[in-house]
Amino acid sequence: MKLKYFFGTYEVTLVSGGQMNLPSKIRKSLDGSDLVLTTGFDKCVFGFSPSGWEEMVKSGIDKPVFTSDGRVVRRQFFSGADIIEFDAQGRVTVPQNLRDYAGLNNKIVVIGAGDHFEIWSKSEWDKIKDDILGKPVA
Repeated sequence: MKLKYFFGTYEVTLVSGGQMNLPSKIRKSLDGSDLVLTTGFDKCVFGFSPSGWEEMVKSGIDKPVFTSDGRVVRRQFFSGADIIEFDAQGRVTVPQNLRDYAGLNNKIVVIGAGDHFEIWSKSEWDKIKDDILGKPVA
């Protein structure tokens, strides 16, 4: 079943060279054989299906470049973005610049976040999760 949204929380191992297996429920929500990874907020990596990336870009690109918000969106998302293809074994490689940005080591967590998924270091996700669970949802 193809799902429109990304959901769930999955502990994954990142092996040397930055390779990982995306959880099957995350993979089923992708459009095809590639995805887009980019710098997210709060020291995580954002992942998008190609169509999800295009939708997100449209909303950000609509902000004029001569505004501060327009420049921030472009710099944040485009400077770190990369198109990632699956290898023959169905793995993806998280680029070094994104691993460095998010502090990713061998223990990572992949979470569904609706229109995208996020890749966190396990230790950073544990802090964020504790913060989220301690606050009521508005």
